[in-house]
Amino acid sequence: MLRLKVEENSTSKLPSMPSPAVDNGSSRKTFHYSKLPEETVSLCIRKLDGSSFDVEVLKSATVADLKLGVQNVFDHMPNDGPDKISWIHVWGHFCLSYGDQKLIQDTDLIVNYGIKDADQLHFIRHVSTSTNSIKIPKSKETVPQNHSYQLLVDELEDEEEEEDIYERDAAIKKKLSGVKDTSEEVKQLEEQANAIMRAARAEISAALNKMKKETQLEVEQKLAEGRKKVEAELQEALANLENQKEETIKSLDSQIAALSQDIVNKVLPL
Repeated sequence: MLRLKVEENSTSKLPSMPSPAVDNGSSRKTFHYSKLPEETVSLCIRKLDGSSFDVEVLKSATVADLKLGVQNVFDHMPNDGPDKISWIHVWGHFCLSYGDQKLIQDTDLIVNYGIKDADQLHFIRHVSTSTNSIKIPKSKETVPQNHSYQLLVDELEDEEEEEDIYERDAAIKKKLSGVKDTSEEVKQLEEQANAIMRAARAEISAALNKMKKETQLEVEQKLAEGRKKVEAELQEALANLENQKEETIKSLDSQIAALSQDIVNKVLPL
């Protein structure tokens, strides 16, 4: 990319920069061309303890360039203690992240992750299983550590523990690869269970229907017995009423006959 620079010159033009000159009376304009500096981006790096620092890299930087920028920031921190940071160890256990993207490929361009000026990146835990690390001079492999960055060192594991983790991971992967795929067996078991459930539901439904029929017959039988009993009691009551009726009529007839005789005796005395 070229930058255009315009200068006013009333007497002469620069001999080393051939360029078109515009005659404008007593003065002329000379055009100088120079290459524009490459654009940079300033990024905020948030650490595990919540604090942050800024790092400036080229817009066309790779992940490896960004890591080196982070290391250079640490390199200029005051030395408050004897501890050193092993960056090979750091990048073996941690990585930078942007959003939900992990920056783990050193050759990737940061612009490919959508990173732009004033964005914020985070340190997150990530155990690397490859030898993908930044190649830096031996003198810069470890840098003085400030106590405010102690959390990084505290989170690192010993190399022996790291090897144990890799061995355990390899053993687990080996066991998992040897595990038989039981999805078909599980499917068959599910089908058998469904068949058993259907049979059980059918059996329960049949039993309920049978109980319902038996209950209905029993109720009808009891109702019939109740009707017979009520009818018998009604017939007995009607018979009693009929007898009482006849007795009452006889009694009334006797009373009427007696009254008639009294009347006759009074009207027709002997």
